[in-house]
Amino acid sequence: MNQYKLNSTFIIKVVIAVIALFIIAPDFVVLRRFVFGFGQFITPSIFVLFFAILQYTLLKNNKFMALLVWMLIFAFILLNIKDGWPTGLMVNVVLTLMCLPMTFILALLFAVLRFQSTLLVLKIFATVIIESVRGVPLIGLMIFILSVGADMVPAYWMMPKIITLWMIYSLFAGVYLAEVFRGGFQSIPKAYFDGAYALGMSPLKTYVYVLVPKVVIDTIPAAFNVYIGLFKETSLVLLFGYFDLMNIALNYLDFPEHYDESIKIYMMVLILFWIVATIMHEYGHYLFKTFSKYEAKKT
Repeated sequence: MNQYKLNSTFIIKVVIAVIALFIIAPDFVVLRRFVFGFGQFITPSIFVLFFAILQYTLLKNNKFMALLVWMLIFAFILLNIKDGWPTGLMVNVVLTLMCLPMTFILALLFAVLRFQSTLLVLKIFATVIIESVRGVPLIGLMIFILSVGADMVPAYWMMPKIITLWMIYSLFAGVYLAEVFRGGFQSIPKAYFDGAYALGMSPLKTYVYVLVPKVVIDTIPAAFNVYIGLFKETSLVLLFGYFDLMNIALNYLDFPEHYDESIKIYMMVLILFWIVATIMHEYGHYLFKTFSKYEAKKT
């Protein structure tokens, strides 16, 4: 793959935002609390490192190592997750990273089921799930599952709240991403289907080796819009007692001596969200350029 060069405009924007962050912040201790919360930053940092290794293995097309790393990530979640972990901006970042793989899997599954026309029952099932979840607000879905839904399942089925939130966010973002993927499937020229049929490929192999790779690459820009929206929606976890970035800000402003700093504090929150969202956008651009060049070389 050709080496990707960072956009100079992106670097300038992030540097300016970081400088503005240090100017606006009352002091470094406050800024650190907003990013890493009240606890230590080692555990969530290891979590982020795991995902960096995962994305490296995916780019190297090493599926076995990618599966192994994902199993380690899931084991790491189960061993370290607890009520209130982590805190600060890391809640938003870690929860987003937790949701990305599951969101992608659910979206691809729903998109394929809704696009194909042979398995009618599964197509109807996928359509009902997508339309039902997409037709309600996220906050309503979260309240229903975490409050009403908790009374409808046995106590021994109860999971940690953050795992439940992970499943809700993954499903909610997955149905939106599924429509992005379905649009990608519908835009594929008929020649791709005819070529796969001429090579004697089964419908399953056609999807796995021809359609899905093309759709995933072509829809990367639109998919990352969904991912960025997912990251911003994670601020709703403050309603369920998690000290995410917004909740840290509200907690900080509860003290009378900090009342006159409200503008600065909310500016810090906006800049931190903007920095992460901008990095995600640039990463999506990097993936799109990298895989597009790789696909062009293969053809």
